[in-house]
Amino acid sequence: MDKAVIFNVFDFVNFHFCKALLNNGVEVNGIILEKDRNEPYLDEKRFEVGRNANFNESLLTDWAERNDLPKEKSNVIFSLYDIYMLHKENLLENDSVTKLILQILNEKERTDLIILLLPSQLVTRSKFPKTLTILNDFLTKMNLPVEEVQLFYLPTLYGPWQPETFLFQRRILTSLNRDVRIQGVREDKSDALFIDDAIETMLEIIESKKPGSYLFESGKKDYWQLCAEYLQLNGKQRKAELPGEMIRNRPIVRIPVKKVTPIEESFTKQVEHIQRLFSNIL
Repeated sequence: MDKAVIFNVFDFVNFHFCKALLNNGVEVNGIILEKDRNEPYLDEKRFEVGRNANFNESLLTDWAERNDLPKEKSNVIFSLYDIYMLHKENLLENDSVTKLILQILNEKERTDLIILLLPSQLVTRSKFPKTLTILNDFLTKMNLPVEEVQLFYLPTLYGPWQPETFLFQRRILTSLNRDVRIQGVREDKSDALFIDDAIETMLEIIESKKPGSYLFESGKKDYWQLCAEYLQLNGKQRKAELPGEMIRNRPIVRIPVKKVTPIEESFTKQVEHIQRLFSNIL
């Protein structure tokens, strides 16, 4: 992969994808769907990647109107997982936004492989609440060719930059005597993956260029619960059950991550990142 386009590049999983690709020498074009002055830690994230010559940031409306873009194809990464977990699904109900997204995704001369990151509940539940229905309806509207798409279904992801919408981050912030904004719980508590482990395995599948539907797993029994117990967090995990062997007319492939970073090591990284972040702000 030489070039990549990432929608809403500063969202949690997207941002980790961006950094990993930049570290591999990939040219990354980050597209911002809408300006949000209240985006948490935006300046800090820009500082991490903004000095890299391979990184470019554009607003969606500006990107869609550009006619001077090179014809070389790019992989496109679009995280509906982040949109769901960050309570941004209203973006998918904004016709002016979705029209431009679909326009970019259908530019065959510029688009190579399309990678969609999705909450695992779209596989492990047979009935959807309204928020998941919005995501599912948007997937249907995209109507992308099967041979051009990789669908990555993800459980709880944790690590540096995890948003407060996740229980693990809220627990850590509370233990550090930091204020937490309470929002409804959306994460899939059937499993958990450290973000670095998940990104490494996802990048490997992207490099294979093999289209398909992939459900990512830790391969460890009751792993979300083990993480919760490490943080002394009270919570009940939910058993994941596939409603069927097919989704969107394609077989679901269960993918255990290539490695599982020990719980203590992974959460130490998350806690230390929070502490550095707040010390820099202060």
